Amino acid sequence: MKTKKTVLCFILAVALILPNTVFAAEAATPSTGAYGLLEEFVTDNPSRTAGTSGEGAAADWIENKLKEFGYTDGDISRQTFSIENYLSGVSGSGLTTTSENISLSVPSAVSNGKVVIGAHYDNASSLYSGYSATGGQGVSDNGGGVAVLLELARKFKDVSLDFDLEIVFFGAEELGLVGSRHYVSGLTQSVKDDILLMINIDVVVNGDYLYVWGEDGYTPQAAYFAEVSGGSARVLPANKRAVYGVSVTGSRPYYTVAHAADSMSFLDAGIPVAFFFSGNLSSGSFGYVENDGMDGVMHTENDTLEYISARYRDKMISNTDAVVNTIYNGVTADGFVAAVENARDYITGGFWLNGVYAMAITLVIMAGLGVWAYFYYGKLKKRAILGTADVRGERVFTRPDDDDIFTFRS
Repeated sequence: MKTKKTVLCFILAVALILPNTVFAAEAATPSTGAYGLLEEFVTDNPSRTAGTSGEGAAADWIENKLKEFGYTDGDISRQTFSIENYLSGVSGSGLTTTSENISLSVPSAVSNGKVVIGAHYDNASSLYSGYSATGGQGVSDNGGGVAVLLELARKFKDVSLDFDLEIVFFGAEELGLVGSRHYVSGLTQSVKDDILLMINIDVVVNGDYLYVWGEDGYTPQAAYFAEVSGGSARVLPANKRAVYGVSVTGSRPYYTVAHAADSMSFLDAGIPVAFFFSGNLSSGSFGYVENDGMDGVMHTENDTLEYISARYRDKMISNTDAVVNTIYNGVTADGFVAAVENARDYITGGFWLNGVYAMAITLVIMAGLGVWAYFYYGKLKKRAILGTADVRGERVFTRPDDDDIFTFRS
């Protein structure tokens, strides 16, 4: 009897312990794919503001991860550039005056041009201190882009392509696209002409919709990737919500949400682009929002893995997987080169890309708005003087009617 009780107690103990053991094993299973890389990257590199030791550590981390995938020193290069003139708003430990781009070269045996895929790896965690971004990990902006780029690097290992491929992790994007502009400035015209397409990935993890943009109008590359995505990505709508306002410092006289990314460094140099990002341009709010009815996280202290994954974890996984699959399936398809080879024909003409002309047109637009405001103000003054009386557009006072004439009597 005693033996039976002992056996029974053992069985009960195993029954109680085993489910907890299995549950713990399941909970400890690491995430895979791009989302797993995102968790790993931002956890190990939470602060990556350009010019800080954190950005340098992130660059080392990326290089080591590429080597884990099987790439060698000969495949990877690092490009150092100065950011001394851009550090006025930066705070943090270990400040330097340089940043770096990390490039991975995947050459082709039979080259039909070149494709560049890029994402910036710096964040704004200690940029604009006391203003907006203090404390964030840069999960949305742009840990997700880094994770997608790393997963693409893993998938492209030992894949035979019909064109050369370069994967670039840009530094110092948050300071004004500094890393990508430095990269483009080092290209000869013949190399620029050889680039079929630059694909940029930025802020893809938590927006309501995925967008792909090639220009402020139709482009074959945006249409191509939207089709390849099977509905996961949509072409940026050509409506007024995409336009934020006029610009006096940019390369165009107006500014849209798609202009604030590294892809503009290439487009301004005449290189076609496909820019993947997420957000919502169809919400109840005017203009761009990340999520309809929710607080934005980009450039805030809420841009952390804990905050975003608690609210958008499923979307983080689906968005990053969709971007990885769309880009990989798109560029490895037999019809890719044919789909994008004429993309340059759809770039906005050189007149609009000339900064001097852009500023001149902007000033004309602003002057026109000023004239309109002047006359509209005059109309408001008339209303203030005449009250509810009829206000004519050509002058303040008109010839009085007979009923309006009266005389004073003594």
